[in-house]
Amino acid sequence: MNSKKMKKINHRSLEIFTEWLADQLPSSEIEKITKKNIQDFIPKQQYYYDRGSRLSKASPKGIRKKIKKHVRLGVPIKDVNRNMVDV
Repeated sequence: MNSKKMKKINHRSLEIFTEWLADQLPSSEIEKITKKNIQDFIPKQQYYYDRGSRLSKASPKGIRKKIKKHVRLGVPIKDVNRNMVDV
């Protein structure tokens, strides 16, 4: 994938991660999340071990991987939503 497409995918993965995180946190904590401090909420360990090393679906890296699969199948990046990436 070219760099322009990857940049859009990276931004979309952070948007989907922010939506998922907002559902997990209480309403008082949601207001504290911004684009500048989202890195503080990303889990440090993005892999888990279950019969080998696996990438967590709830990390931006895992979301990015799922978005790339849908883009290869022909889905526009802006149309990929949270339900499609199973977060």
